[in-house]
Amino acid sequence: MRLVGLTIVRNEEDILEASLRHNLRALDAIAVVDHGSDDRTPEIVAGLASEGLAIESAREEAIEYRPSGLATAHMRRLLAAGADRVVLVDADEFLRIPAREAFDREVSKAGAGTPIAIAASIHRIAFDRGAGIAGKLRHAQRRDEPRAPSWRPVVDRAALDRPGAAIADGRDSVVAGGDFVPMHRVDAAVASVAHVPVRSAEQFTAKAAVGYLACLLAGEQESAIRREWAEAYRAILAGTRYDEEALAAIVARYGTDRDGAGPVTTRWVDDPIDVAAALRYTGDEPPRPLARVLAFGERVAAEIARTTGGL
Repeated sequence: MRLVGLTIVRNEEDILEASLRHNLRALDAIAVVDHGSDDRTPEIVAGLASEGLAIESAREEAIEYRPSGLATAHMRRLLAAGADRVVLVDADEFLRIPAREAFDREVSKAGAGTPIAIAASIHRIAFDRGAGIAGKLRHAQRRDEPRAPSWRPVVDRAALDRPGAAIADGRDSVVAGGDFVPMHRVDAAVASVAHVPVRSAEQFTAKAAVGYLACLLAGEQESAIRREWAEAYRAILAGTRYDEEALAAIVARYGTDRDGAGPVTTRWVDDPIDVAAALRYTGDEPPRPLARVLAFGERVAAEIARTTGGL
C-alpha cells in the first residue's frame, strides 16, 4: 500500500521541518501545500526536498481559509496520482505508526471505501526560550482526559467517490450527501497523532490572528470560527501579552468546549515525541507576529485592488 501524507501549511516555520522529517518515517511520501506562507516555510520545504526526501510541494494563493474544500481537492489529486491512501496531518502534528505492517493490515480489514480514523491527542512543550524545538518535543507531555479524542481521516479513492464526499471541517471526518461516512477507528497502539498547537507566545499570536482574519474572509460567522482563534483575536485587540501561564491555559483548553475564563485543571503525562536531533533549516528566532499579520493584510489589500481596481 502506498500511504501518502497531506500537509496544508501557513507560516509554521518553527515546527515544519521537525514534523516532516518525523512523519516521513511512517509515510511513503508527503505533499506539502503552502497556503500563502510569507515566512521561511518555502525555504524549509525546498531544503528538505533537495536532500532527496519524498516531498512534493504545491502553492495555494487563496487568502481565505476554507479547509474542507482545500483538503478534499488535494486528497483527490494525490489519489488520482497513485496514492492508495492519503492521511491528512497538519504541520504541527506528528504521526505515530510503530509498524507499517500492522497499520496496513488494519487498512485491509476496513476495506475499500471505508475511511480509517487515527486518534489525535493534544501535547504541550516548554514555552521558555531555552532548548530548540527538537529538544522541547523530546520532553513533550500529553493531555490526559476522558473525553473522546479528535480524529484524522485516512481515505482512499472509493471513500471520496461518493456523491458529495468531502473532508468535513478540513480534517476530522468524511461526509457525503450531508451524512458522516462511518470510519474504522484504529487502536492508538497501531496509529496515533500527537498535536502540538501552541509553541510560543509569538507563534500562537500570529497563528490565531491570521487564522481568524482568514476565516472572516471566507465568510465564516463568529460562532463557526475556531474558538481558540476568536478568543485570542479579541485578547490581542485588548492588548493581552501571553506569558507561560496564559499559554498553558490555552493548550489545556485547546479543542474543548471550555471557554477562556476561570482556572483549568488538566492532567498531563510524559509522552515524548521522538524527532530528529539535528534540524538543518529551523532557526532559533521566534516567529514575528506583527510581520505575519501585516504581510497578510498586504495580501488582502493587493487582492482587493486587483479585483476592484482600488477603493
